Amino acid sequence: MSKMKRHARNRTNLRSSTILKIALLIVIFILGAALMFTSLSNPQVSGNKKLPILSTRLGGHKNRIAIIIPFVGEGPEAVPPYLELFCASAAGSSALVDFLLIHNGVLDGYHGDKCPKNVIFISLQTMNDFSRALIKVVDKVDEGDIKFGSKEKLAKALTKLIDAYPYIMVEFKPALGHIFSDYLKGYTHWGYSDLDILFGDLPRFITEDELTEFDIVTYSFGDQSRLYLRGQFTFHKNNQKINQLWRSCTYLTHMDERFVDIMSGNRQLHFESAEGCYSNAILQQPDIKVKYAVKAFTDVRESDTMYTHGLYVSTGGRNDAHTLVFKAGSADSDGKSLALIADKWFDMQTDYNDRKKPIVWEYGEREQVEHVENPEAKCMYWAQQKYQSKLCVDSLESDETVFWINGVLYKQKHEKMQLPGNIITAPFFHFQEWKRYYRTTQLTGFHRGGALKTFVLTKEGVLPIFPHEFSRKDPRLPSPLGIPLFKWNGVKKDNRKQLPDHSYCLESGPRKKPPTPPAPKCHKMTSWRDQETVEILSGAPAWTQIDMQAEVTMVLTLQIQAEQAADSSNLSPILNLLAMYLNRWQGQPSVLVIHVSAATPETISKLRAKLGPGSDLSYYGMDTCLVGAIFSRESKVFSRKALLNMAFDAAPTRWVLSGFEIERGIAISQDTAFFAHRVAVSRDISSGSVFILPQFGVVNEENDFTIPSLFKTNKGGNLVETLAQIDREICNDGEDNKDGKDHAFMEVHDLWMRSTQRLVAGATSSDEKSIEDEALMLDEIQLKMISLLAEKNHYDLFAFDVSPILLIDNLGPRTGILTSDFVREVEEFGGKLCYNGLRLSQLATYGYSINVLAGAFGLSTPTTRSYAASGIPKKSSLGTSRCDGCFFFDEEHEEILESISKDERARPAKAALLWLHEEDGAKLHGHT
Repeated sequence: MSKMKRHARNRTNLRSSTILKIALLIVIFILGAALMFTSLSNPQVSGNKKLPILSTRLGGHKNRIAIIIPFVGEGPEAVPPYLELFCASAAGSSALVDFLLIHNGVLDGYHGDKCPKNVIFISLQTMNDFSRALIKVVDKVDEGDIKFGSKEKLAKALTKLIDAYPYIMVEFKPALGHIFSDYLKGYTHWGYSDLDILFGDLPRFITEDELTEFDIVTYSFGDQSRLYLRGQFTFHKNNQKINQLWRSCTYLTHMDERFVDIMSGNRQLHFESAEGCYSNAILQQPDIKVKYAVKAFTDVRESDTMYTHGLYVSTGGRNDAHTLVFKAGSADSDGKSLALIADKWFDMQTDYNDRKKPIVWEYGEREQVEHVENPEAKCMYWAQQKYQSKLCVDSLESDETVFWINGVLYKQKHEKMQLPGNIITAPFFHFQEWKRYYRTTQLTGFHRGGALKTFVLTKEGVLPIFPHEFSRKDPRLPSPLGIPLFKWNGVKKDNRKQLPDHSYCLESGPRKKPPTPPAPKCHKMTSWRDQETVEILSGAPAWTQIDMQAEVTMVLTLQIQAEQAADSSNLSPILNLLAMYLNRWQGQPSVLVIHVSAATPETISKLRAKLGPGSDLSYYGMDTCLVGAIFSRESKVFSRKALLNMAFDAAPTRWVLSGFEIERGIAISQDTAFFAHRVAVSRDISSGSVFILPQFGVVNEENDFTIPSLFKTNKGGNLVETLAQIDREICNDGEDNKDGKDHAFMEVHDLWMRSTQRLVAGATSSDEKSIEDEALMLDEIQLKMISLLAEKNHYDLFAFDVSPILLIDNLGPRTGILTSDFVREVEEFGGKLCYNGLRLSQLATYGYSINVLAGAFGLSTPTTRSYAASGIPKKSSLGTSRCDGCFFFDEEHEEILESISKDERARPAKAALLWLHEEDGAKLHGHT
């Protein structure tokens, strides 16, 4: 870039920075975002992990805790989106705690490399085997006395009940130490918890007396007036006496009697809260010691500072087993300082880092508390009244630790360590409310051991925090695929370990048993490693020869409708259109993900031949093309955005070209490969750029997809900038098909025409005013894309008709950010006309530099449109038409769409504002 250009651009950027800050504040205000950053049969252990032996911890005592978390489900859709987040935080407890995830086989496909060594997956393989383990609670009932006739029949009945009512799994928590005793050998303690927990520095909070003096310890968030053992975290001494305390709960010991009545219809299933019966059973024991400590965080109170400031999570390195969760101590805490504290926490000389000093301690005398049964007490709506009468004690306060010692109830005041910056920390955070609405898209972007050590968790999702001095290099490579290409072996049908391990939600819908307000549910999940669903047609063996930094990957998606698939002859035209892409891409790497609805054997056979290794579809062969195919036997329409994520994640290069809507008849221009490659080479040092390719339509003539031909068509009046004008279908008299006309895309077309005309003319420099004008136009485009996130522009964002074609740098604008992790398509927005501009707006808001790719474009002609429409009737099934909008959710469930949209609009706005305050805080404290 010439000196004149740099000067003009830099001068404009000063103005642009101010504009963007103002825009972000406006978006935050309009969204109402209140984040105040200102002021036991054939068990298998996954991953070949052996059950650990004792480790030395705390004052020389040999203690190790096994936290048992049972988990069951029917398929990959059952895996919660926050499991990886749970794993990332659990690593911080590895000095003392192992987490045993005992499951029915549903996690067999979950990749253990996402989790630390102290998260141990134990597969019981099937739900029947899991039920056989659970019925150990009736081990004192003779086989002949079992109401179902046998324990095997009881196990089968239990399987049916769990399938219908999976929440009854929590009823077994008190007996887990007995049920899974075979896995507890070598552990001094066992406990139970849940997956909707973000663990902090748990070993730092568990005191020596809790490990040695007490039989049971439970952590609450301050609701001490309820004497129950918390399901989110309770641990016990691992001995025969303590492990049998649950036996007075007859709903377990005589489970067969209860369930036979339910299965026969003589009795309704009523939830038996373990927190009720078990907690009451403990208070009947005259010779045990129990501690009820106030240490935990929860999201049940919207007045909490984590709703205004977020929850901060700081981790050590890959080999540095520390995790810290903390929040602002008051609503007026300075958000700028919070980020700095999180960044430097484990390097600071504080009382916290003196491991000999407790975080929470009791002081003064223990005071005996009168424990009188109150038949009128109601403090636990989820527990039966007969238990509440014994568990509700009004005389206890949140600043008191409670003890049950040898049949007597005591209370004692406690105090917490004062920490720098008026922060409060805890051993864990229970996000029982936020989890109801979390989706995978919201929780990506953070990897333990990566360049980023810290993030903020909000109800909208994860917001990374960037260190002011990077103490570690990001071990990940810049491509979405993330592997060294000299190690690439080409994908084999039976070996897909080099492919991404992300999951993709192909089909969404409302939850059958929704929370209030309702939330989405993934009904069909897949991954590149899912051999039952995804067939690899071409394994791209030649990727070993490509340059990860200098080359560009083109990613394509294609959905073939049931009507097209019914006759294999309909495939030839669409394959001709696909050949245009591959030939014009000139052998650079490409990824194609194709879904065929109601696929016939003939259709499958033809696609295997045309997209396989020996195909002549492309002049350049298929060796540089990875092709994954999903052949649905039924008539299905999947989320195009899920397919886009899937294709993007497999790209082997840093730069990725994505967004072509083949089904709409869009084709690639002749010189796109050249111009994209030029960007990749010229931007090898800088990062965080996005280049938009405009899309045009030719009305009634052909075009050779070159720049001169495009200009000629434009001059003749046959070129349109709004694709809806030439679509086969018109929705709501065309009102929905605006292509962002009132926002950024008209400016994109204008700027592209100007810059491309200058390119064609061979101009290597221009006057300062022209360069500054173009810079201002780019700033205006960026500002308008950001403004689409504002509530007043919500409908325009929803109805953004064009699918943006983007050349994206997978290295984000800040070190540690990978675009493929952090800015993904929202898979629940599955329709053709459903928030298509959201990702581009998010990229602009996150600080990516928005540009146009002069010389490259997408074009729809009469011929390409006829190719795309071959075999498709005017009226097709739901989801195939643009007019179907976000078809996964009908009008009755528009509330779900609006909720997802609000979260996806708020998260980037909050993140950008957080990062601005990080920078301000760094300057305030002398960092550069």
